[in-house]
Amino acid sequence: MEPTAPPPQAALTPRPRRSPLRLLLIPLLLVAVFFAGWVPPTLKQREANERLRDVELQLRLLTLERRLGLSAAEARRGNFGIAASEAGRFFDDTQRLLAEEPFVTRPRLRTALTSFAGRRDEIVTRLATNDPSTAQLLTDLYVTYDGVLQRGL
Repeated sequence: MEPTAPPPQAALTPRPRRSPLRLLLIPLLLVAVFFAGWVPPTLKQREANERLRDVELQLRLLTLERRLGLSAAEARRGNFGIAASEAGRFFDDTQRLLAEEPFVTRPRLRTALTSFAGRRDEIVTRLATNDPSTAQLLTDLYVTYDGVLQRGL
């Protein structure tokens, strides 16, 4: 009879133990991969939101300019009712913008808008009495407002 062959060595050797460093390294790598995929899109979204807020502010400022220009034009034509309506909307929207927007990076713009808003009573009263000199006052206010926007305050 032939002697039986001894069992293969591979079956008898124990499996190597995983080191604690390796057990710690795998979750850390998974977390790093997660953040590597999450951080760049989050930063891009933050930049896009910031640009959107800037564009919305510019749109609101240009809408105010349009309202003021329309009010001045209508006052020049002698349409004081329409001029008063548009001037009222200009001042209401200016007040709303001042209440909603912090103007953290543009404090001079806040100061300029506050100055424009402070002229409300005078202008609305003069438009209500059909004072023809109000047309020049509104035109001057429009030119000043346009200058504020051009300087990018």
